[in-house]
Amino acid sequence: MKPFQVGDYIIIAQQTSCEGTVYKIEICYTTLLSIDNKHIVIPNGTLSNSIITNVTARDLRKLEIKVGISYDSGIQKAKEILEEILHNDEDTKDDKGMVRFVDELGENAVIMGLRVWVATDKYWSVKWRLNQLIKEAFDANGIEIPYNQVHVKEESRI
Repeated sequence: MKPFQVGDYIIIAQQTSCEGTVYKIEICYTTLLSIDNKHIVIPNGTLSNSIITNVTARDLRKLEIKVGISYDSGIQKAKEILEEILHNDEDTKDDKGMVRFVDELGENAVIMGLRVWVATDKYWSVKWRLNQLIKEAFDANGIEIPYNQVHVKEESRI
């Protein structure tokens, strides 16, 4: 059984989780390279007794992004903006099904969400680009993204 191979990006769930790209598989140890280029050496016995998530095993990954909008902003307008962004992005797979939704009615915001399939090797670049495009499009269309605020009320002394 080979749950991963050299070049795969894996996440190992154990007491202290670690993750990285599989660099080398030897008889007793497997070496990962972390995103900041550290060598992580793991005994194969530990790997055999751990839950391993192979992030790069499949060609496509489902990307989910959530963003809060003000209760004063229009939900339908926000959904239309998200749909337009997704359909215009060359790396999203609109033939695989794109979903836009209201995820939660939060304490300070309506949490909007989207899910879309993207190529595994482009996952992070698409996520970062879509986050920027969403912020810019919401700003341009008057959709407010609220942020935590502290309101201090002064009491009058009589």
